[in-house]
Amino acid sequence: MTRDHVCTDGTRGAGARAPAAYAGAVTASQGTANQETSRPKATSPKAASRATRPAGSRRTTRDRILEAAMDVFAEVGFTGATISEVERRVGLAVGTGSLYRHFPSKEALLTAAVDREVGRLRAEMAERRAAIPPSTDAVERRLHVYEQLLADIRRFDRLFRLMLNEGDRVPELRAAIWTALQRPVLAEPRDEDVVDAIAVAALGGYHLFSTMQGHPFNGVGQEQFLRTLVDLTRQRVPDAPHAAVPAAERAE
Repeated sequence: MTRDHVCTDGTRGAGARAPAAYAGAVTASQGTANQETSRPKATSPKAASRATRPAGSRRTTRDRILEAAMDVFAEVGFTGATISEVERRVGLAVGTGSLYRHFPSKEALLTAAVDREVGRLRAEMAERRAAIPPSTDAVERRLHVYEQLLADIRRFDRLFRLMLNEGDRVPELRAAIWTALQRPVLAEPRDEDVVDAIAVAALGGYHLFSTMQGHPFNGVGQEQFLRTLVDLTRQRVPDAPHAAVPAAERAE
């Protein structure tokens, strides 16, 4: 029997200061999504970025610098990243300070790269969420929402790795990520908020452990995992009004 494979979005890099388990995970084999034809295939952050650019559009030098910088920062962290490496990936003259014509310092480059990445991902998420087909079936609606959340988690892979490396250096990065994912931190969570948090944690764990293993976690395919998660969360929060939509998304 052939197993499904999920897109792991791992990026190979040396010297990252992320925890060993995650650092190993992101360098794992890059699986290719093999889901049912009725489900959209997951795409890597780079592929998603290319797909959302208008046809015939040309990226500016600044955009190319920020894209390359985001890769380097995610791979090796702020300390390990060098301006020369970013220049090399962009195709600028290495060691001549060409990059400083666009950004005054490595700190400014990091801030700009994070801002651009968050903005890009939020735009992608809004577009894809708007494309979720309407459904009166609570199970299918919740399934589509969880499927979209898993895709969002995969898109945020570079930012997650950067947060693990540089969360203390860029404290606003944590807030930016959770704001972009639209997962507010609540002082007094209700039952549905707790279920929402458990679902997001489960989806994040599924992505991480699948990446570590290089295939769907413990052989559980994405479709089976999502439908089981829907069943489990509906047992705790039944089909009351809006129950098909996680609590954090009802405020949109």
